Amino acid sequence: MESTSTIKIIPNEDRIAIAEVDYIIHHMNEFYLNKIPQKVRDYITIVKKKNIDIYVDPKIPLEKQGLKEYTLYLLMILNLKYWCNDDRRRDILAMLENNQRKYEEKINNIFEQADSLTTVSEENVESTVTNRPKQVITVNNNIETNEEKKLDDAQEKNQDIIEENAIAEKPKESFFIRFINKVKLMFKHKE
Repeated sequence: MESTSTIKIIPNEDRIAIAEVDYIIHHMNEFYLNKIPQKVRDYITIVKKKNIDIYVDPKIPLEKQGLKEYTLYLLMILNLKYWCNDDRRRDILAMLENNQRKYEEKINNIFEQADSLTTVSEENVESTVTNRPKQVITVNNNIETNEEKKLDDAQEKNQDIIEENAIAEKPKESFFIRFINKVKLMFKHKE
């Protein structure tokens, strides 16, 4: 049986975050360090960025120390996976799901507003176009009505409004949402 392995390139920023995690876990109580499997600790040691100076003041909360955002996510994963009890894990996952739901509702509201904006604009264009008499203009053997020209102009204006409001396409999932989904998957596979 052949083993196939894929080489994954880890960005430098992530390697720095992993180095921060390595520093933090090796300065924690040995009880918590030993709860992390040796394979995971070895991986962190191999992947982390080497030869950088990291200092974390134990008297200051981690959120206020200017650590990388990815560092805090990795610590959250370690907490969920190895350090917290089942009740606390359920509370944290429920909080993450609630935050994700709120984020999705906010995004949906933005797109609903964009849809209603384009619908209202199209209705205004149609009502102004249908109330005017048609005039035919002949240009280079092509017949075009003033009504069609005004409709095209109105559609271009609608497109400009949409582009100005930066609502032309749905944004990609944020890192946080991808993180939540990975944590959910991790616990589903564990069961």
